[in-house]
Amino acid sequence: MAERADEPMIEPIKASMLLDHENRYRQANSGHNLPTARQKGVMLKGLDKRFAPLWSGGRIVGVGSAYGGDEMRTGKRSIPLHVIAAALLTVSPSGRLPNIYIIAPHTNQTMIPLLHAHLANTISSSPAAMELLKSVRLLQYFDLAGLAESVAEVSETLFLESQKDEEQHQPGAGLSNNVASHILIQGIASTISVTSRQSGIVQANALLAGLIRNITQLSRASGEVLVLVEVPVEMEDTTERQQDINRPRTGRSIELESAFTGSAGSSLRLACGHGTLSRTLEAGLDCLVVLHDGLGRGADNKRGSASQGQVIEMVKDGSGDLTGLWDIWKEG
Repeated sequence: MAERADEPMIEPIKASMLLDHENRYRQANSGHNLPTARQKGVMLKGLDKRFAPLWSGGRIVGVGSAYGGDEMRTGKRSIPLHVIAAALLTVSPSGRLPNIYIIAPHTNQTMIPLLHAHLANTISSSPAAMELLKSVRLLQYFDLAGLAESVAEVSETLFLESQKDEEQHQPGAGLSNNVASHILIQGIASTISVTSRQSGIVQANALLAGLIRNITQLSRASGEVLVLVEVPVEMEDTTERQQDINRPRTGRSIELESAFTGSAGSSLRLACGHGTLSRTLEAGLDCLVVLHDGLGRGADNKRGSASQGQVIEMVKDGSGDLTGLWDIWKEG
């Protein structure tokens, strides 16, 4: 059938027309500029900026180090210490300091002094560092029940603060500047190992699963809540790994997928005292970052390993595509 000559031509709707219409609508209904997007996450000095989103809220990040106890206690190789310090030194849009909660065993008394020393060294002022530490709260526990109680206490505190912020936020005043919260949980592996020896592996695993579930709910409270969980990571050679392979149900650790392989067949392993507990803990983490020496490939025999940077590697990223990302991190 032939088209009618007198039928009017209809101009097609283009994407550019819709964008222009949306811009005019926003300008007409807003008396101020739209808030600019701020960068998510925390930038660590000397580390690839692609790691920054890892330290944003709404997730559980496991952090482990394959280095020995003495070097960990100095704080130089403590990833959580650097993350918390960087968060305290970052100016938020609201001008308020982030809430820092450190949940640690009663035997661990070092985190606050190390954090103060690091901040004082960074800003060259001990009084200013003490002022920053006013937003840091330490909760200590004796056993697994105390750890669960501390998690519940932090969860309740964050809920009450969010309710208070919502009441104070004026409708139509733009986006609410929620205060970021960083929660560091230490000693979870050693605590659950003690429970397994006292009550058996089945009950300990059930208690760990429930605790992980509560921590997950805490991390999902808002997009500004970041939970850091310290986990024990070890380097094992071929002989130790074969023992765990021969005892898959009772082995003390599980292997982590790393981009590095040791010259002697060594690998990174998450050790929580029992393979079942290690798998439950690993499954509850959204991401897992490990600090190591490249499995023996990054050491310099002439200059010594202390003068070298360490490898920081993302061995698990369940909420993104950063698995396998690594960088040489020279402590700032």
